Amino acid sequence: DAQYGMAGLRFSRRWNTASWVNIKYTVDFIPVVILSYPDQVVTPTGPGTVRIDRVNRTRYAYGVSPFGLQANLRPRKKVQPFIGGSLAAFAYNKNTPNDLGRRLNFGTEFGAGIEYRLPKKRAVTFGYKFYHISNASQGEINPGYDAQLFYIGYTFRGR
Repeated sequence: DAQYGMAGLRFSRRWNTASWVNIKYTVDFIPVVILSYPDQVVTPTGPGTVRIDRVNRTRYAYGVSPFGLQANLRPRKKVQPFIGGSLAAFAYNKNTPNDLGRRLNFGTEFGAGIEYRLPKKRAVTFGYKFYHISNASQGEINPGYDAQLFYIGYTFRGR
């Protein structure tokens, strides 16, 4: 029942490795992350009794993904399918996913998509990412959560 979204900027450096594939090293700067995560609030109501309420709490973060790789297939064509993955770190404004977690969380993502090349070294990207985020057992609990993201990107200056 979690809801997850982010906005970011990507820097990439392309290596011409073969006529059928190009490898890109990527770094993502993620200034906005929003997570609404279900939690339980336990309230004592009397001797030996409690009330458990389910709530969604929203947390905000920023992050960086300094280690990413992307493989573009058909690099000399206008439409280029790609696959990729990366590692990230996120600093949340509160312990995440609840008070037993930590503010610092880590992420791994992998996905695929299409890069559509435009004139003047520009491109539009459509893709899908599967994200796994957890505190890597640094908190009292480490539930982790998974998110599936569909995204759109725009390249201002490509090689």
